[in-house]
Amino acid sequence: MKKRLLAIMAMLFCVLALSCNSKNVDEKYEEYYKYQDSLKGIEIYVWKEEHGFECVLTSGSNRIKSVDEIKKLQDELPCPIDVMKEILKSYKDVNDKTYVALVSNPVKQEELCHLENASDLKENEEFLEVLVKLGIDKDKYKHGILNEDC
Repeated sequence: MKKRLLAIMAMLFCVLALSCNSKNVDEKYEEYYKYQDSLKGIEIYVWKEEHGFECVLTSGSNRIKSVDEIKKLQDELPCPIDVMKEILKSYKDVNDKTYVALVSNPVKQEELCHLENASDLKENEEFLEVLVKLGIDKDKYKHGILNEDC
């Protein structure tokens, strides 16, 4: 009887620990959950660190984000790509309303200006790896942009 009670208590402890951990992730990256209803979709900027990919998320817009905007997010709220994948699961239409850009840290102006065509990006192995790690269907991804205004 004692063993059974201890086993049940251990399971309850594990469930509580996991739910608290999830809540901490949600709270830490609360900023990244607020764009779910963005009419213009979302933008994810991804870069590679020694330990793996990190990323930031912001709302879509009709303008190119500034270096300062992206750098501020890189400094203040970098998110491991596996955590971002979990965040994106709470979004609808991720394949249709998501723009993904590979950048460096710190981000450079030319990385924000010279965005590639979606079909060209699908030939970039690192970009395809990022899409998979984010849980975005590489065959449905279509949001490359050519910008000649920078």
